Amino acid sequence: MKKYIFILLLGLFFLANVSTTNAATIVPTIKITSPVEAGETQVDVEVTNFNTDMDGDLVIEIGDYRDQWWISDTVSFHVPELKKGDQINISYIDESGEVTPFQSVTVADPLLPKLSLSTVSNKNDYLEYTITNYNERFLNGGLIAKVKGETFESYIDKKTGLIIFYEPFKAGTKVELYYVDQNYREWYLKTVTVVDKTPPKISIPSITNRTTTFKVTSEKNSTVSLKIGKKTYKGKDLKNGQYQFTISKQKVGTKILITAADKLGNKQTKTITVKLKSGTIISMKDVTTKSTKVTGTVKKWEKGDKVIVLIGKKTYKGSIKSGGSYSVTIPKQKANTTVKVRVIDSVGNVLDTDSTRVYTTKYVEIGMTKKEVLNTQWGAPDDKNITIDSWGTWEQWIYYYGEYDAQYLYFSNGKLVSIDY
Repeated sequence: MKKYIFILLLGLFFLANVSTTNAATIVPTIKITSPVEAGETQVDVEVTNFNTDMDGDLVIEIGDYRDQWWISDTVSFHVPELKKGDQINISYIDESGEVTPFQSVTVADPLLPKLSLSTVSNKNDYLEYTITNYNERFLNGGLIAKVKGETFESYIDKKTGLIIFYEPFKAGTKVELYYVDQNYREWYLKTVTVVDKTPPKISIPSITNRTTTFKVTSEKNSTVSLKIGKKTYKGKDLKNGQYQFTISKQKVGTKILITAADKLGNKQTKTITVKLKSGTIISMKDVTTKSTKVTGTVKKWEKGDKVIVLIGKKTYKGSIKSGGSYSVTIPKQKANTTVKVRVIDSVGNVLDTDSTRVYTTKYVEIGMTKKEVLNTQWGAPDDKNITIDSWGTWEQWIYYYGEYDAQYLYFSNGKLVSIDY
């Protein structure tokens, strides 16, 4: 009987020993499922071949930090915040105390968004961004911009987005961009500077047909140019915000385009129209049917100005003498022909005009016919009254000029019979 009891106990011991040995020989296979990145405070481990016969602990070591946890299909270790370069060692201790090391990983940089940004200028109140390395993990976080103590947020819900500032910032302002992860930790990404998009101002003096040199005021260190037709002029930088130009005289009405560009490429263009400079005055003496010259004077003229005489479709040219007088040769003209005289500058701008009517004589005389009166300097009346009776036809011609308010000529049957001042 004792013999059988001994054999039974020996068998039970053998079975127990076999069971323990099998459990000890099963080595866990693990996989770290959480990001091994700086800033993380949890390391998740999955035991891919977990078996209930496993009877031991998983151990994690990070520098001086050590922790262990009863093995199961998943184990989560709460660890101090990971730093780039930290070494994470994971091992298994079975029930007998035997240690099996099987994973060692190095903490890497966190996965942060890489941004492609629009230009932030003093003309807009937002920042557009595109995440070039977009990952679904970013959906748990957001972007923030810090500007002078203020924070502006944008939650990430797709590859592109906006950060709204609500008002533009001054050029030169620094905008710091951060990524905020799911644990509300802030990760610095980059700093951008608000760009100046304000075009330089331009102040232009009046430009007339007499202008050949002038100065334009604009931002210092700018490039200022002007365009007339197809020709471009570059202003001379006087180093005080003024730019000097020298041009030829221009026709009245010519459009001049002036452009100022700063070092950042901001440009502004203004258009100015050439105006007529007033002040030049031309006058002419009387022209009679015997005249062969048109003479007179020009006041406030400049070198290069000329005089032209217009009679019908014909033009006669003359020059201005040093004292301002002129004399233009013409053929004799019939009475009542209109003669115009003009002063023009070197590019053909008409500065002033005068005109007269050719007459036979300056004064009227009793006995003149109506035609003869019309051919005098008096010319046609401003008004007339006609009376017809048994004595014949009476006419009153009224002229509103001269030293009197009105002057009157009286005709009887076509002959001048009376002059009344």
